[in-house]
Amino acid sequence: MVRRIILLSVIGLLGWNVAFSCDACGCSITGSGVGMLVSYRNNFAGLSWFSTPYQASPDHGFGSKDRFQTLEFAFRFHIASRLKLLINQPYRINARTLDGETEQVSGISDTRIMGAYTLFRDVRLGARNKLFLEVGAGIKAPLGRYDAHIHDQELPENFNLGNGSWAGLLQANLVVTRQNSGLLAGGTYQYNTATAAGYRFGRQVSGQLIGFREIALGRMVSLIPNAGLTAEWVSDDHYANGNIVPGTSGSGLFASGGVNLKFNNFYLGASFAQPLAQDYSHGEVTAKSRVSCQVSYLF
Repeated sequence: MVRRIILLSVIGLLGWNVAFSCDACGCSITGSGVGMLVSYRNNFAGLSWFSTPYQASPDHGFGSKDRFQTLEFAFRFHIASRLKLLINQPYRINARTLDGETEQVSGISDTRIMGAYTLFRDVRLGARNKLFLEVGAGIKAPLGRYDAHIHDQELPENFNLGNGSWAGLLQANLVVTRQNSGLLAGGTYQYNTATAAGYRFGRQVSGQLIGFREIALGRMVSLIPNAGLTAEWVSDDHYANGNIVPGTSGSGLFASGGVNLKFNNFYLGASFAQPLAQDYSHGEVTAKSRVSCQVSYLF
C-alpha cells in the first residue's frame, strides 16, 4: 500500500515537471539528456556535450547571440542492490556574440552529487509490461567560479560558471518497457540558496517524456532510436533586497529525437531538440535548436 501511494505521488510529480520548461538567459539546468534511456540499471562512466543557443531580440540586448556549451563527466555506481551514487561534473563554455565580437567565459562549473533509490524494479504491469521507478535527492556544490560583479564585463548573471551557492536537488525516473520498446518519464527539481552577497537564482524544473525502441543489429550491437518531449522552467532570480531581477524567468517545450548505439559495453548517443513553445524573458529572448552527444562505458 505504501509503495502504491509513493508511486502515485511520483507520477504526479513527473506529470507536473513535463508541463514546464527552461531559463530565458541561458538555463543552468544541465540534465543527463536522453542518451542513457536503456542503461538506467547500469553503472557507467560517461562524457556528454550539450549546446544550448539563445538570441536576444533587436530591441533587447541589441540582438546578441548567446551560446552555452557544457562538457560533462558523469559517474554512477551501485552502492547496494537498490541504491546508487551519481556524480556529475560539468565544464561550461559561455559565449556572447554582439556586433561581430565574441566574449567568452569558460571553466569548471558546480558539482552535483545525488543518491538514487530503486522503488520498483521490473514490476509487472499486466501480462507483458514491466515497471522501473527510482527517486533521488542530492546537492549542488558551488565549485564553479562565481563573480558577483560580472555585470562590469557587460555580461548577465547567468554567464557565471557557477551559481555561487548550494542547491538542493530532487529527481525521479520512471520507465515502462514492453519487450524491446519502452517509455521513459523523468523530472528534476533544483532549489537554489542565496549567494554570499544575497543574490538568489530561481528555482529550476526540467522534465522529459521519451519513447524508445531497441533494435538488435547483431549479438553485441543494438540501435536505439528515441523521440518525445522535453521541457524546462525557471522562476525569477531575486536581488538581496528581495526584488525580482528583470528578464530572468522563462519556459519552453521542445520536441526531441535521437539515436543511440550500444556496442558491447560502450554506448554512443546523439539527440536534437526543436522548440515548440517558449516564453523566455517575457519574449525578449528566443531559444534555438539544441544538440547533444555522449559516449559512455557501462559496467
